[in-house]
Amino acid sequence: MDVFDKVGEFFNGMTSLAERGIRGVFGSSNERAVRRVGYVRNRDGSSRIIPGSVLDRINQLEPDFEKLTE
Repeated sequence: MDVFDKVGEFFNGMTSLAERGIRGVFGSSNERAVRRVGYVRNRDGSSRIIPGSVLDRINQLEPDFEKLTE
């Protein structure tokens, strides 16, 4: 059984390595959904909002909604 465990661990490690590589190239599905809204996270930790995106238009409406009463 020891040999089968080692072979299983090897293939499990290779699968996770391939998954990390694919995710590094294409990004995760969550990252793509967030980018679609207009929020971009850079690899260095900084972020920005794409001008003209849905998120940018929502942020432009914020001052008008702050003026309203509850």
